[in-house]
Amino acid sequence: NFQGQLGSLDHAVISTNLIPGVTGFAKWNINSTEPTYLDYNDGIQDAGEAAADVNPWSALYGINPYASSDHDAILIGFNITSTLPVKIKSFSVVKEKQSSKINWTTETEINSKEFVIERSSDGQIYTSIGKLAARGSNSNYEWIDNSPLNGNNLYRVKMIDLDSKFEYSKTGKLFFGKGIYFSVSPNPAKSVVTVYVENVSKNSTLQLTDLNGRLVKQINLSAGPSQNISFSVADQAKGVYVLKLIGGGETRTNKLIVE
Repeated sequence: NFQGQLGSLDHAVISTNLIPGVTGFAKWNINSTEPTYLDYNDGIQDAGEAAADVNPWSALYGINPYASSDHDAILIGFNITSTLPVKIKSFSVVKEKQSSKINWTTETEINSKEFVIERSSDGQIYTSIGKLAARGSNSNYEWIDNSPLNGNNLYRVKMIDLDSKFEYSKTGKLFFGKGIYFSVSPNPAKSVVTVYVENVSKNSTLQLTDLNGRLVKQINLSAGPSQNISFSVADQAKGVYVLKLIGGGETRTNKLIVE
């Protein structure tokens, strides 16, 4: 409020990728509701200053924020430290002939810098195989690995922000080669799981055992290049189980968590 005029002096503009980090905003009333005699003007008449402009109440001024400005400020709260640089909406790893295609979609990108695609054969040691710059907004990304490893290929994406903080995506697994292979999803599971198998021969079996080695389920498989087998685990107690694919003189294992 100035000389009978009413308006807004301060404004705040926030980009869409910062919105998830905003915790609130408010007008800070440090001037508009304060009486004139508590304002920041001093009681000294400077050269060229009219006597009427000298504040006769300057002795009442206190060292505090109130009436320290000529307008009310806008306060905005941000929660940057608890916000991940990137929030991934979806992540997938699929085969395309003899290549691996890694796809991910971001829901938010705050202060993001880049994505590093990493690969491992054992899930312990990962190496970088590529890098994509972050676009700074909700986007779809894709990376093709044209030279996958012979055997297991585990992929993940390292999401790095401008402050060098980082998070990892979930891990996707593919197998390349002539040996038997299988993967299970969802994992953890609550009701039905689907097992994808490759290169199984006649008399191959899929076994589910508990950690004590007790056989819980056994499924006989048909020979073929690939197939999906679904079964229920709703009747099993919550815990960790072991899936074994046995055939052609080979054995492959995967851990399955039942929730």
